[in-house]
Amino acid sequence: MLTTIKINILNLLKSVFFRNRLDSHGKAYIPKGVDKIICNVNQYIIESSLTPPWVWDAKACHRFWGLDVNNKSDPNAPTGYYNKPKALIKFLEQFWSPYIKKDFSILELGCNCGTNLNLLHTEGYIDLSGIDINADAVNLMNSVYPELYENATICVGKFEDLLSEIESKSFDVIFTMAVLMHIHPTSTQVFSNMARIARKYIVVVEQEYGNCEYVFSRNYKRVFSRVGCKQVKKIMLGVDDTPDYAYEYHGMKARIFEL
Repeated sequence: MLTTIKINILNLLKSVFFRNRLDSHGKAYIPKGVDKIICNVNQYIIESSLTPPWVWDAKACHRFWGLDVNNKSDPNAPTGYYNKPKALIKFLEQFWSPYIKKDFSILELGCNCGTNLNLLHTEGYIDLSGIDINADAVNLMNSVYPELYENATICVGKFEDLLSEIESKSFDVIFTMAVLMHIHPTSTQVFSNMARIARKYIVVVEQEYGNCEYVFSRNYKRVFSRVGCKQVKKIMLGVDDTPDYAYEYHGMKARIFEL
């Protein structure tokens, strides 16, 4: 009986706090009224490094992205990521122009099998690195993007472990695309390490309202301002002027921060 009550309470909390990236009409979700208050409360809980009962713990998140996702028919699995629309990185390149130059040293967090990095490589970016928790994804990179794999610096491991080992001001740019939203609330050192390691800019394209058991909503302007970064550009995809081919990222916010 007690277990049933706990499950019902947990399901109620999920129904209150969980949100989709898109609304019921397929448009970018923008909370209003009471819904906005609930979303703001959820953001503050996550940004306060708390683990509310309706989300996974850090161990479960690491296990999912490092191993379990490989066995699922999921767009985030390495093979699915390889087959994602390649034009999306064009949006990122247009968005960060003219701040980011092709001779800058660039680190992608959550590079998966390297689809984003490979497109940057073919566009003439010459100093590329990546980190991913999933060893199968990096092994796939060696097969599908051998030139990138040979020329880029790729590391396998948890951000929480690897970033702390990197010297300060090691990269001109650190960027993420739909990756920081999976960083567990207890792993706030990831953001301070990003600010420590980046020499010039941090660029993020992330959900800030949508969330579930392993997607954590945050206001990234607030997150990075706390670690000494200044926002210089921002758009919400699907609301502000957005290329049609970036539809899979509608509902996310793209931000550029200056160190």
